[in-house]
Amino acid sequence: DQNNQNDQNNQNDQNNQNDQNDQNDQNDQNYQNDQNYQNDQENILTAEDVEEGNLNKFSLTVNGVLTIKEGITAIGPYAFANREDLKEVKISNSVTIIGDYAFWGCVSLGKVTIPNSVTTIGMCAFDSCTSLTEVTIPNNVTTIGDNAFQDCTSLNSVTIPNSVTKIGENAFWNTSLNLVTIPKNCEYVKKGSYLPSFPDGCKVIIRKALLKTNRKTSL
Repeated sequence: DQNNQNDQNNQNDQNNQNDQNDQNDQNDQNYQNDQNYQNDQENILTAEDVEEGNLNKFSLTVNGVLTIKEGITAIGPYAFANREDLKEVKISNSVTIIGDYAFWGCVSLGKVTIPNSVTTIGMCAFDSCTSLTEVTIPNNVTTIGDNAFQDCTSLNSVTIPNSVTKIGENAFWNTSLNLVTIPKNCEYVKKGSYLPSFPDGCKVIIRKALLKTNRKTSL
């Protein structure tokens, strides 16, 4: 009986030690997650940063030229929504994501420079930017979100590279686009469907894939 009691005590001690180790591991993981979140937050330009005027992350001239500074990896949701004073946006090469509604309703925005580092343009990112006339989507963008350029009524030219694999619902709805060329394998909502990607009057041309050849050229 005494031996059995000792065995039970030893087992309980081992279980307690295992539980403590598990708790320590969890605490370490939580700390790491908090650190990662904090590090991510430092590189994201948020609506709060804009409201507080955090000039470590962006600058804005009296003429309405906005510059997103190097080191910023994402422009957060609603960061510059409804800013009527923005006329031009220059985004640094460190930014990979333009978040949902980031520049929604910036009615005076006439020019935006999107760098090759960007891979995602979020939902309604430039929705209702009625002064925007042309946009060049850079070569690493894979996704153009739902309503990304919806109601950009002056938009009459857009360049979409082969990297884009998905164009969301109403992405370019109610723009002035008459013709657009998209990659062969790009997913988009076709004319006649519910919430088409492009306006009814826009002709969509599917870009042919480049042919590869091993044929040698003689000099």
